[in-house]
Amino acid sequence: DGRIYHGSSGIAGEIGHTTIDFNGPRCECGNCGCLELYCSSTALVRRAQEVVEAGEEETVLSKANPLTLKAIFEAVGEGDKVAIRLVKEAATYMGYGVVNLVNTFNPDMVILGDEMAEVGEIWVDTVKEVAFPRLLPEVASRVRIQGASLEGDPFLIGTGTIAIEYLFRNP
Repeated sequence: DGRIYHGSSGIAGEIGHTTIDFNGPRCECGNCGCLELYCSSTALVRRAQEVVEAGEEETVLSKANPLTLKAIFEAVGEGDKVAIRLVKEAATYMGYGVVNLVNTFNPDMVILGDEMAEVGEIWVDTVKEVAFPRLLPEVASRVRIQGASLEGDPFLIGTGTIAIEYLFRNP
């Protein structure tokens, strides 16, 4: 209907705490197997540290001290195969989350923001590659999935948009 859906408590679209693996690790929210445990910036850095510590693969990430999200993104930019694989792995999980979101709420558009989208097209492209084949065909033909294009903090921009929308509807 062209309006931002924010839900009764204002947290609609918070898919980070939806379960994608009911046997998965416990999340700080108390649930098990939350999406954010697999595709958040924290999860990506943790996974990269595990790969580096295992020492089984050659990667520029082993030289990063400290190993940060920025270092991972730079390694992707340099064509590091391990960094690229890890980002695609995280984006694959995000794609699963987007499928659940889209099949449940049937939005016109999904905007991928936050710091993970800063890695570039590899993130959005992988999410699309995972999501579109898994969506209901009539939904897939109508939904757009794209990266955020606004400068600044998307959370603050969204909050401001909701506040302005409320004021115009309730003068």
